[in-house]
Amino acid sequence: MNNKRMIWIVSLLILLLGWSGYSYTRPAILVAESSTGSWEASCTPVSFPNPKSLWEGKVQWKGHKKIEVNLVEFKENQTVRTSIDFPSTVHPGETLEFASLGMEPSNKTHTLFIQWNDGENSQEDLLSFEKKKRWFVFPF
Repeated sequence: MNNKRMIWIVSLLILLLGWSGYSYTRPAILVAESSTGSWEASCTPVSFPNPKSLWEGKVQWKGHKKIEVNLVEFKENQTVRTSIDFPSTVHPGETLEFASLGMEPSNKTHTLFIQWNDGENSQEDLLSFEKKKRWFVFPF
């Protein structure tokens, strides 16, 4: 009985070490949050299937009421990479896709500019992305 238990424990440890090693080799993702906490954004690799190393950017509205987004610009070193410049109604908790990139974002400065209206005021937010290493990434 003890040998079977020891084999299971060792197998589990090997599996966890292999999984964390695989995760460590995956690229870091980009994450950002607005200063007010109203917006959260991320730029992550498309998991499966991903034959061409595609990356997607998403931003989520964390506010409490419906708003209208007029402009979303994803910039790399102050150069606009993608832009959405048509009005879009966003409800609390909804996500907008702002980028679909054919390669991993470089080690440059990345920002997301959002211009939106809450029915009363026109507002702007600038989110600055930071790299974040992930642990225990699923390989599929």
